Amino acid sequence: MMWRPIVWLSEVWRNIKARAVLHLLIGAIAAATFGTVTATDLFYGSHTIEQRRNLDHAGSDVAVVEGTSTGDNTGGIDAGRCLALNGLTGITRAGSERTAAPLELATAPGQPFRPIAVAGPTVAIWDPGLADSSVTGQVWATDAMGERYGTTADTISYTTTGPVSVAGTIKPYRAPDLGARIIYPDSPNATADRCWIQVDPPLTQEKLEALATWFAANAPVVTRPILAADQLRVDPLSDFDSRYSRYLWLAAGVLMGGAWALLSRARRSELALLTSIGAGHLNSIALHITEVALVAAVAWVVGTGAATTIWTFRTPLVTQSRSLLVIAITESLAALTIALALGALTVMANTFGSQLQALKNRE
Repeated sequence: MMWRPIVWLSEVWRNIKARAVLHLLIGAIAAATFGTVTATDLFYGSHTIEQRRNLDHAGSDVAVVEGTSTGDNTGGIDAGRCLALNGLTGITRAGSERTAAPLELATAPGQPFRPIAVAGPTVAIWDPGLADSSVTGQVWATDAMGERYGTTADTISYTTTGPVSVAGTIKPYRAPDLGARIIYPDSPNATADRCWIQVDPPLTQEKLEALATWFAANAPVVTRPILAADQLRVDPLSDFDSRYSRYLWLAAGVLMGGAWALLSRARRSELALLTSIGAGHLNSIALHITEVALVAAVAWVVGTGAATTIWTFRTPLVTQSRSLLVIAITESLAALTIALALGALTVMANTFGSQLQALKNRE
């Protein structure tokens, strides 16, 4: 007959108190083990997110299409064809660019510069910190222009053609060769020098060939990624999937399960005594499994909670992800499940066989 829950839990608590030092030691080891599993996934994942962001910032998913001069063809790109890419599957944004006629600032006469005319969200591709809606139809200046001529946000830049209101300055991270330029909105029907396309990552050779085919119907083009190929560069997401610690949860579960199995093995005479005085197999098994489960659960909460808290405060918010947290907690729970399963199997195995032999066992 099974014990009443109150009696059962009371006996579990007495057992835990009677071996408080041992349970604290095992609990601390378990908390460190489960915390290590969680922390490894979280910090490795945050490092992966940071690497992915750095590559995105550098333009790993951005391609440029330029026309080639052949015969009567001057090598231009149809801006309308470029803008038509927006909204297609696999395309994040696309915009055209061309160099306009030279202008002079009233504050710097005799120093002509060539402004840039863009159509579509080209500026948002150059500066990933800007949203598409904030750049279309606006006049912008590069940060180099602001440093050289004082052209900044909310200021008026007077040129030889009259006043121009500048919306602000941009940092063209993905087009560092622009230099000091003012960027004007252009007609979508113009002939552009090049088309900038940001695709859904990753930017593969197949996507480059597809973009070349899209434009080649009108004129020969050259398609290239703006970030030069590097054989040593590793895709962060692939690296995360093949990380050395991918199965750390399995090793941790087996380790802690083995530890609890050894402890259960050492207490088999106690289980035999409980059975012999009328507790029964089920009560003896339930008593010991509950004792182990309570210690393991507390250790898991402490270890996982500590790892998550440290990760939250020690890593930038932009490198934190809910899906990453789910992965870490899931793997830590898997380790706990394996440990409890191994411990429970050992307890059940120890209740079978000769009770007299188990009572004689003192090792």
